[in-house]
Amino acid sequence: MERVVLPLLLASRSFASQHETQRLDRIRMQKGVFLLVMRGSAAWRSLYSFRPYHWGPYCSDLVADLRNLIDDGRLVDDSNAVSSYGTYRTTLLGEETIELYDFAERELEYIGRVRSYVISQSFNDLLRGVYKAYPDYATNSVFTR
Repeated sequence: MERVVLPLLLASRSFASQHETQRLDRIRMQKGVFLLVMRGSAAWRSLYSFRPYHWGPYCSDLVADLRNLIDDGRLVDDSNAVSSYGTYRTTLLGEETIELYDFAERELEYIGRVRSYVISQSFNDLLRGVYKAYPDYATNSVFTR
């Protein structure tokens, strides 16, 4: 599986719910993919390598992949005046990319739970939750808990 499938899955409308209170911005994308890598399928663990940074776990390869997914038309970044962080969502091409892969039901359920979690938490609560579960990734944080 190419690693870009993880952010595409997280941004997919297939996993969106009507109860989402936050946007899938770049912080939530980083934390969501981090949780997928750390707690998801064993095959996903080597796809991205995170390090402690200003807002917790961070992966520069993920940033580059997001830019490439936008450039090749598989992902849209709906930046606007309301949020400088933007909001990621898949395009039809992104959804078609996801369909090329077979996932176990438990993997799909976990992706849905992660998306639901990162989208339903306030920024502060999201960081607190990730830092509590993974304190080693909070060492360089500028966030005061």
